[in-house]
Amino acid sequence: MFDCTFTSIGKDAIQVITRPIQFFRKMEKSGGFDAPIFFISVMVIITGLTISALTAFGANVTSFLSTGYFSAIVIPITMIIEAFIGAALLLVIWKLFGSHVSFETAFRCTAYASAIAPLTIVLDLIPCIGTIIKVMWPIYLIYIASIEVLSLLLRWPGQYRYI
Repeated sequence: MFDCTFTSIGKDAIQVITRPIQFFRKMEKSGGFDAPIFFISVMVIITGLTISALTAFGANVTSFLSTGYFSAIVIPITMIIEAFIGAALLLVIWKLFGSHVSFETAFRCTAYASAIAPLTIVLDLIPCIGTIIKVMWPIYLIYIASIEVLSLLLRWPGQYRYI
């Protein structure tokens, strides 16, 4: 399920977007950093292609960092660093709840939550509503991931009704 192939990355991204509860419940908690880093890298490439396509059609989705060749180097590195920082913050929060999960689990949760990055670029074109969705969706994914990780610790049933 969590391989480093483009087919599995596509399936994982679709599952994070459409069925995040199932995805984070079945997510492997260990196995190294290579698969999540590769996943983020592919999401960055897709996000860059989305920005390029939208810009070609006249949409204003670029900032000073996402223009030119500079973005091809800075944005992937920045997104990976942001995932490590986000994982560290998530781990601190989990530790406050008494969790003994590893940093790798927290990193995997933040890395796979990046599956929504290409969609949030498109959604950002919708005034007001797009910005709200762009902010709330990642928070929702990390909330779901946290419940799934902490459910064993807190003895929550972790059962949701699927819509």
